[in-house]
Amino acid sequence: MLSRTLRAVAVVVVVPLLAALVACGKNNPRGSTGGNGQVGGVPSGEPTTPNTVITTAPPPSPTGAGSPTYPNDARAYANEILKAWMAKNYTRVEALGDLALVTQIKDSVQTGGVPNTQWTYIRCSTSVNAGRTDCTFRNAHGDESVVTIIDAKLGKQDAGTAASLDRTQYESTPEGYVSDFLGAWAAGNEQRMARLSSNTIKNKFFGHGNAITSQTMNTTPNDATTVIVHVAGLGGDLGRSADFTVLMSPGGKANAIKAGTCISGCS
Repeated sequence: MLSRTLRAVAVVVVVPLLAALVACGKNNPRGSTGGNGQVGGVPSGEPTTPNTVITTAPPPSPTGAGSPTYPNDARAYANEILKAWMAKNYTRVEALGDLALVTQIKDSVQTGGVPNTQWTYIRCSTSVNAGRTDCTFRNAHGDESVVTIIDAKLGKQDAGTAASLDRTQYESTPEGYVSDFLGAWAAGNEQRMARLSSNTIKNKFFGHGNAITSQTMNTTPNDATTVIVHVAGLGGDLGRSADFTVLMSPGGKANAIKAGTCISGCS
């Protein structure tokens, strides 16, 4: 009988104590948090603006306090995958994607390292595979990644199923360099065009008509270190032409195109 009486008294004491603690919490909400502008600090449902460079500070652990959630839209989800990839946060990558995506990302880092981390959103579109969305991003070096999301898994783990990476290549010949520049122009990859030349040269061509996709090239000497690559259009590009001044020995490095002029058909 004594035991039952003591238990009832304990309950009476605890209830007022809990009420006091709740009131204290309301007056001093130290646990409240909001977006802090850093990775994982912005609410996941808030979309990034078009053509915004993605920050790539390492995100916290998926199980840690304030960790990113799993976004409900494809663009934001793909953005989370890129951020984890750039930080080599494989714990987060494994939470966001299936085995195929994880393997693809790890193999890419192992063979070529982490690419330039300044990514810009290009577009999201329906994939050729039903029920999936492809989101395209390009970085400051012109590398292009297409992250594929399984629509039914948005808002949950493992929605990512592919993350390709088309790295910008630097050819060993002037003609190869110009060919890649024209290919980037045709693909609308202005970042790659600038990486192969400069922003000034890129701006002379990008947005000024379609690329010269069918052409012949011939090279003439210019000075001790450069040559001029003459481009003449064929077929549907007949009558269009351009000249490029390129390092004689590009050496597999960036910015080997030192000058470029559209002679005709680029307006």
